[in-house]
Amino acid sequence: MVAQASSQQPTPKFGTVNALLGGLDQVAVDPSNGLVYVVYGVFDETIQGNRIAMRRLIYEKCNEFSACDVLVPGPEMFVDDGQSPAALPAVAVAANGTVGVLYDTFGGMIGGFPV
Repeated sequence: MVAQASSQQPTPKFGTVNALLGGLDQVAVDPSNGLVYVVYGVFDETIQGNRIAMRRLIYEKCNEFSACDVLVPGPEMFVDDGQSPAALPAVAVAANGTVGVLYDTFGGMIGGFPV
């Protein structure tokens, strides 16, 4: 297990246009070293909405007498600024190791249109 997190699947729809019916997680692999990045939604009580978090799976030796390596989750890092609910993440890793995360935020309604 990489992470255990609750996310809120709001009604009405996120930003009035996207039904979040699960699937608040994405995975990418670094092509240069095989490390795995997992991006997922986490409900934040402070903003009363979802935020986007990421964990990198890192190699760890099984023990000093074994040649096997296992991937274990690193620390959780928030990707968004926490100012407004975020959802619909996508993640990619470039050949040089740069990690990019794309996500949507919803800042409310102005004049009947989502911001």
